[in-house]
Amino acid sequence: MTSGCRWCGCSFPASRRPTATVPVPPLGACWKRWSSPVTTTVFTGPSLGPDEVRRLLPGVQVLPPARRGDLYAVREAGSGRLLIIDGTFSHTLAISPREVIEVTSDGAEVIGASSMGAIRAAECHPMGTRGIGAIYRAYRAGILTSDDAVAVTTNPDDNYAAVSVALVNVHAAATQLRGRGLLSASEAVALKKAAAETFFADRSWPHLLRQAGIGDRGGLLETACRRVDLKRRDALRAVRFVAGLAAAVPSPHTTAFTRPVRYTGHDPLLGNDSRTAGEELVRWLFGSGRYQKYVWPLVVGEPEFARSPGAQDRPHQLRERLATTLARVLRDTRLIADRLVCELTFLEEFETELMQWHAVRRVAGLKKAEGVEPGDKLIRRTRESLAIAHGYEDWRSLASDSTDGKVFGAIPLTWIEEACANLSLARA
Repeated sequence: MTSGCRWCGCSFPASRRPTATVPVPPLGACWKRWSSPVTTTVFTGPSLGPDEVRRLLPGVQVLPPARRGDLYAVREAGSGRLLIIDGTFSHTLAISPREVIEVTSDGAEVIGASSMGAIRAAECHPMGTRGIGAIYRAYRAGILTSDDAVAVTTNPDDNYAAVSVALVNVHAAATQLRGRGLLSASEAVALKKAAAETFFADRSWPHLLRQAGIGDRGGLLETACRRVDLKRRDALRAVRFVAGLAAAVPSPHTTAFTRPVRYTGHDPLLGNDSRTAGEELVRWLFGSGRYQKYVWPLVVGEPEFARSPGAQDRPHQLRERLATTLARVLRDTRLIADRLVCELTFLEEFETELMQWHAVRRVAGLKKAEGVEPGDKLIRRTRESLAIAHGYEDWRSLASDSTDGKVFGAIPLTWIEEACANLSLARA
């Protein structure tokens, strides 16, 4: 198994593949640099080339734009200081504010500037993340609010160099060239408007100048615009700031850094497997009497109901046919569970019913652990309500109509008593 480097194309040697003691580097990171302990890591690309970072900060680990999980990985590998200049977005998950906060809370010093680093530094500054430069201050003050202001397309084959122009650079260039008399006030406004209306990947100086209706026969304006690079200026300022901190490099990470467990989304089965959830729902719905809402779709097609009920069918005859059907189908709890789950899912009631069962069982369990006991009056009231739910006038009628421990000769009385006990305890 090998993984190509995003910088130099090297692969992980077989003898140095990631193990429990050798952390997995960020996707595509350079193994040659990763395999050596480092205390400072810089994520850069379109804002400032990696070679220039290495010239200003000899010995640091330089990685491509940060993507989701990269901060955790470099922290696990021992980095004590992280400078985030560039980061991915759009089709690749960006580093999240939570990732920045958790790495900072673990003791790392996180600094952001220029691009994605400026955005995350502005968002996470209350937790100790440092921000450097004008772009960071603009995000911190709320002047800039969207990542569109710093977004550019890049060329991965050329050290992630930018191939489009950032909106912040267009604004900075329009303002500076207006001050130098190279653009009129109306032309500066038109240039900014053209940039705002152009998709970030399509922003280039020739295109924007044309869209703004600004003539540039000799290419002098384009050259002047290219020289204004606010993102690069902020990135250089951040790198020089880190260089000034070299004498006080934070201690490398010496203890295992455990990535926090994330909430993976709602589990519709509430921690149960599908078979258990279905069978428990059968016990709960038939025990509590709530099955009455769904019983007819469950028995449609059964031999006892091969003929549709007509006007000549009396209620007691339908009841007898239903009891006979239930007595037969409830012998196979798994089969009726599958049919019940399908019907509830079709009616969009599955999660509702499962949540109610789960809530009653959970609360009853907690009450029981606390030593709570329902009073006789509450138990009697719960019994009466369950009897009515099953179609009886009172509990005595229900109990007297049970044969061989089954109501209607079909529903186990133990299911009903279990539902009564849980409901009484949950309500206590």
